[in-house]
Amino acid sequence: VHEKIRQLYGHGRWILVAHTDEFLYHDPRKVAALAQAADTDHVFWYALHVLPHPSERGRYETNRSPLVQQRFQYFHHDFQQRGHPWMEGRMFHDNPRVRYQNEHGPTLPKHGLERAFNGLGDDWLATMQTRAEVAVRSGRQPIPVESPVYLHYKIVDPAPDNYVARTYPSRSGGTFTYWEHKDHFRGHGANPVGLAGADLATLDGFFMVQFEDYAMTTLFDGCLNWLPWSLPNEHRAAKKWQLHIASGTCE
Repeated sequence: VHEKIRQLYGHGRWILVAHTDEFLYHDPRKVAALAQAADTDHVFWYALHVLPHPSERGRYETNRSPLVQQRFQYFHHDFQQRGHPWMEGRMFHDNPRVRYQNEHGPTLPKHGLERAFNGLGDDWLATMQTRAEVAVRSGRQPIPVESPVYLHYKIVDPAPDNYVARTYPSRSGGTFTYWEHKDHFRGHGANPVGLAGADLATLDGFFMVQFEDYAMTTLFDGCLNWLPWSLPNEHRAAKKWQLHIASGTCE
């Protein structure tokens, strides 16, 4: 895909890597302009994971909307109680030196960018945590790192028949169960897509109050400008989200 983009548009473009279950809260064109002005060649985005909430089950079963934004509105954040969501590298400024390796998983190219880490946020999250701890020890309030945001609707079709349980080795030496979506592409070594830390054998398992290592669950009302880690509101994309609950705007 990267090479196809180059064939069509040449070098020097900003490229956004996203999936079909991800919806951008901020406008990538405005984000690219900010990054360009800051003289950086890649951007990490905060990911708000949206999953079915127990309070939404009745509505889902009786009045199922074709719009996933109206089906489910609760997002999970405060990753490991660090005060901000999970983040991933999703945008980069293409240049002749930029190159992907022939592998699945990384969202940012491994070659040709300035200090892009691994693209999945681990290094940046650790760096942000270290900065926050230094600030606290110095008697200062940690300053949140502002980044653009996208909402990731991890489950759009909660039904046990759509998932299969697989067992994988864990880093601790044991095993864990991962529920993979049956229809996800698995060719050429692609990683499975699904959920860990949940039991999706019954419909009850899809509707959860807490997800993995995220300490907070919040109803998305269409506005994120009250969160200290979200870019200011003038950089958002759609002015109104089509939601079941709330106005979907910041007005």
